[in-house]
Amino acid sequence: MLNPSRKVQPADWMISLPTMEVMQTLNRHEEDVAALFVGGCVRNLLMGEAVKDIDIATSLTPERVQKKLETAGIQVVPTGIEHGTVTAVINANHYEITTLRKDVNTDGRHADVEFTSDWMEDAKRRDFTINTLLADTQGQIYDLLAMGLRDIADRRILFVGDPEERIKEDYLRILRFFRFHALYGRNDPDPIALRACQKYASSVTGLSKERIVHEYSKILSADDPGDILMEMMKYDVLKQVIHRRCDRGVLSKLCLLQEQNDEFNLMARFVVLGNIEIQHLEAFEEYMVFSNSQKDEYKSIVNTYNAQGALSEKQIKELLYRTSKDVFMQASFIHGAQGNIDDDYLAFILHLVKRWSPPKFPISGSDVMDYGIEQGPQIGAVLDHLEEWWIAEGFKPSRESCLDEMKKHLSELKNKS
Repeated sequence: MLNPSRKVQPADWMISLPTMEVMQTLNRHEEDVAALFVGGCVRNLLMGEAVKDIDIATSLTPERVQKKLETAGIQVVPTGIEHGTVTAVINANHYEITTLRKDVNTDGRHADVEFTSDWMEDAKRRDFTINTLLADTQGQIYDLLAMGLRDIADRRILFVGDPEERIKEDYLRILRFFRFHALYGRNDPDPIALRACQKYASSVTGLSKERIVHEYSKILSADDPGDILMEMMKYDVLKQVIHRRCDRGVLSKLCLLQEQNDEFNLMARFVVLGNIEIQHLEAFEEYMVFSNSQKDEYKSIVNTYNAQGALSEKQIKELLYRTSKDVFMQASFIHGAQGNIDDDYLAFILHLVKRWSPPKFPISGSDVMDYGIEQGPQIGAVLDHLEEWWIAEGFKPSRESCLDEMKKHLSELKNKS
């Protein structure tokens, strides 16, 4: 029988109709409580943070969970049934439901588990004390280890039990420790945990690129990740992925400028972490995997940064036309973070970026073909010439003026041939 440690006002997500339907279905006809909220949703509720995903722990086997939900007419997706996880879907609401487990064998990346009905056993296998808390739909909080509520109040990130043992079970917990401290921690990280992370730091490189980039992206998404990155460097974790010392001050100033202007951009933070060098993207990709759009954004920010300087309004507009507003602003923020431009000039740039919309080039390939140019590379060459002329004229020439320039250009090409 579980005894609650505290009671809070139930959040809207706890008592919404879809949530209540899932929880009542799982708990119906059971002698003891069979399903409780667990992990991040409970942690964030108590910390006053936004709750995005609703995870549910249950003493029922995956087969019983699936049968109960299907009998109630609730859609079930066996997202990880071999590990005890299914997902209940009601309209657009998703609930990940996992059977209580205990580890049998672990190798730092994978774990063999057995299902259990023991709530305490499941709590002991979790990573951090703040993630062990449970809750029901009435807002009753269950702190089985008698540590989670305390550490949430203190904003302290502590491993459950011995840090080395938890890390050896899953080396990803090294990165998760720094991620949770960056997002939720207060004061200095736990020294015992830091030494354990340092001892097994080299094992991080054996993790999948997808898992590594996910954790680093979360760390860099913190309000100011500079301090925790320095801790990672100090304890030999950051160098396993980044290889170079980042400028903590520039990164912090960039984060502040993004916050002040409500313009968060993850890849700009990676750019600073990569010393604003395109070739450093290769160092990242040795251990991380980025999408093509992310890689293009990284390169665009670096190239735009290199093209910026003491530009006139006309030059700023030309550069803005060749890139996106977001990329231009992020490159400007990096210059501002480095102190290359003063606050007044940065404010001028941002004002111009926000109020000026790049015009659309008024000529297309069909216009060139109308003047007798057959489809092929020459069309692109003519369009490039016209667009460069139009940009140099400050985007002012009308469609008619552009057509006149095209006639002139085609005539010159014909005379040369």
